[in-house]
Amino acid sequence: MLNTPRKTYKREDVILDEKRLLEERRRRLFGERAPALEDSLFGIALSGGGIRSATINLGFLKVLNACGILKKADYLSSVSGGGYTASYIQAKLKKEGSYEALFSGRDLHHLRSYGNYLVPGQSTWSKLWNGLVLGVAYVYSWAMSMISPVLLIIVVLATYRLFDLLSHGKWFKSDAAEWYGTSVLPKLLLVLGVLGLVHLLANLVAKYALGVSRRFNQFEAFAVVLGLFFSLPVLLSRLSPNAILPGLPWEVLQDRPSLYLLIIFGAILLGFFLNPNALSFHRFYRNQLAEAFLRGAGDKRNMLLKDLYKQDGDKSNWMNPYPLINTCLNLQNPSGDDKFKGAKASDYFLLSPRFCGSKLSGYVETATYPGYSKMTLPAAT
Repeated sequence: MLNTPRKTYKREDVILDEKRLLEERRRRLFGERAPALEDSLFGIALSGGGIRSATINLGFLKVLNACGILKKADYLSSVSGGGYTASYIQAKLKKEGSYEALFSGRDLHHLRSYGNYLVPGQSTWSKLWNGLVLGVAYVYSWAMSMISPVLLIIVVLATYRLFDLLSHGKWFKSDAAEWYGTSVLPKLLLVLGVLGLVHLLANLVAKYALGVSRRFNQFEAFAVVLGLFFSLPVLLSRLSPNAILPGLPWEVLQDRPSLYLLIIFGAILLGFFLNPNALSFHRFYRNQLAEAFLRGAGDKRNMLLKDLYKQDGDKSNWMNPYPLINTCLNLQNPSGDDKFKGAKASDYFLLSPRFCGSKLSGYVETATYPGYSKMTLPAAT
């Protein structure tokens, strides 16, 4: 049952399905007098270019909405920065069910205040704090994304050696500093390590949740500040800088060979479960963009991609233009198949409520295919 092949669709099948949806949308929004789809089908395409593109697209869409054109668009196609603004349109319409609610003064004020979305804030202190959170988030994300069997083994060995040195007080020269090294610092490192481990597990379990990494980064930043505040005076005056270098890591391996063989096996096994989308800095980046563009969408800010078009009697489910979220597909070709040689191995890749896929790979149903069925709007854009 698990190996049953899933049905794939051709581009023509996808277009026919979308046509049926768009005809129904026109009927529900504009009644029986709605113009025929074949005579007036049109969409709005938003180009990429990061935050600057998102800002320009926001201005264009605001004007089109004021003129009543946005509501009549059948498609809203976007890529990269254009997707930031498109996601705002989609989520806001889902929440409010009205085009009049778009581009409210409150929403625009929030977007302006989040122009520097990685380090938002108006006051000096808020910028300093958010800058610290960004720095800590980058370090933790970098560490998570660099986890591999070899690096993980090195970290484990180094940590073991570090605690071994600390437990014997070899880093410190006075009784007070030795007490700090044997009692305080190990606990501080343990707290930071546990935070990082729980953060890693939370990212793997809740790949598409918004705000999870942000909250962990704030706790981690607070722990780092607290640790530095109490640690620096002792460390600067008492630390012997060369103590950790001798014997790392070969003596440890000689002392505990069976233990580290087990660690190596566990690290390799762990490597099969790591997910760069859950562990990389992309997650922090996505959360900050969602905070900037989707704050006004309330409980719709992290809605599932498949739920953007529910085919039921609720008029609000037909309100938004059908979203076409464009990404890039790069196919690997280890077998040398002529079908995928050269430029043919690159293609656009579509993410939409009904189907995900491309001409080269074929299309699958978003609602039923593993991974896509749990993909959220912020993750897609």
